[in-house]
Amino acid sequence: MVQAYGFANRCLSEITAQILNNEDLCKFVYYTQGGEYDKFLEKEKPTASQLIDKHIYTGRRVPDILHRSGAYICTRVTNYAPLKKSSEVMKMIEVEVMVITHEDCDKTLYGTRDVSIVTAIEEALDDKKISGVGKCVVTGVTDIAGLPVEYSGYYLFVEVQGFPTLKVRR
Repeated sequence: MVQAYGFANRCLSEITAQILNNEDLCKFVYYTQGGEYDKFLEKEKPTASQLIDKHIYTGRRVPDILHRSGAYICTRVTNYAPLKKSSEVMKMIEVEVMVITHEDCDKTLYGTRDVSIVTAIEEALDDKKISGVGKCVVTGVTDIAGLPVEYSGYYLFVEVQGFPTLKVRR
């Protein structure tokens, strides 16, 4: 089996996997066309292939976002450094998770979609073990400024600390 190259890519891959494992989060992102009173949380969980590169992206931008309605998540590494200036063993990865929703689907039976997605991401990631020994912590959430008025969005800031070169000896 092929593995992601490097600690930062492993963390990014595992963060995406944690997002895909959260059933409610996947439904909030996927079922956006049913209307304000749709009970989409009672529907079947969408598959990873229905979400990856359609609603959940790795990288800073969602292709063609300004041409369609829906909910989208993007993840990207924003910082990768030793935990302390003198550390060669512990590394710290900061990942930005961007959530964008269109006004056509933001109102739901369960509250606003954008805030629900942010809450579900926090539940999926906060205090989880990432890349074996790295602890994942959501360190903050802030509004995305400058989006067109028909979109709303948030940045979630996630930090993972771990040992990128740790090898288990037997």
